[in-house]
Amino acid sequence: MCFRLIVPSKIIAWTLARAVVDKGYTKAAVIYRSDAWGTDLYNAFKERFEKLGGVVKGIAYDPKAEDLSAEVGKLADLVQEMGDGTAVVAIIFEKEGVQILKLASKNTVLSSVQWFGSSAIVGSDKIKDQAGDIAVKLGGLISPLYSPPETPDKERFAKRFKEIYGEEPDSFSMNAYDALWLVALTIIQIGEYDGEKIAQALIPVSSKLYGVTGRLELDENGDRIGEKCGLWMIAEENGLYKWVKIGQYDYKTDTITWTKP
Repeated sequence: MCFRLIVPSKIIAWTLARAVVDKGYTKAAVIYRSDAWGTDLYNAFKERFEKLGGVVKGIAYDPKAEDLSAEVGKLADLVQEMGDGTAVVAIIFEKEGVQILKLASKNTVLSSVQWFGSSAIVGSDKIKDQAGDIAVKLGGLISPLYSPPETPDKERFAKRFKEIYGEEPDSFSMNAYDALWLVALTIIQIGEYDGEKIAQALIPVSSKLYGVTGRLELDENGDRIGEKCGLWMIAEENGLYKWVKIGQYDYKTDTITWTKP
């Protein structure tokens, strides 16, 4: 079994689907990585968006491909075919994300529609620095990512992290920290370093723990039981491009509280 403190694809997909609907779109043209992560997130998004009454069509691409101009061209054709009310959803990594965004900026169809992103690019300096101006023109590249709740533990961790590394920690760094403690405390609980016994004890131990990212409880599949997810976009402030949080999704109510339009 695999154990994950990051929020599972289902929560990310539901957040993304609700964001697209909230922004007034009924159709989504998706470009996504044809690996396990990309395909899983695409399928989860498609299922949820269709349940919300939307239409989804996708273009898969090989993450190892060096030239994605053909796939971006197919995406443009798809957007044109789907017509009004269509947004683009990019399930991408930063590695190929910059190329996709630059190609899109040169296409009259793709450069005139709203783009949404995925959790893998939130906070990416590469996207921000090399394609920030493009992202802003495409609507900010609104993207979901689990946002740890504001707690004293998180504040203390962030302060110490910045003192050491000179920058704010992202959610992946905080999740890694909590994961280390979860394993360490599980080993202490069972009293020995045995992989099979650790795996059996992780879920019950997790139900009692709170870390810098909040409650660490895992479900029967080893996935974190998450309820909230943040929404981020790239914005221009004083001539600089930066990722800013613009909303919070609540899984229990399937609603987004937008803090910025």
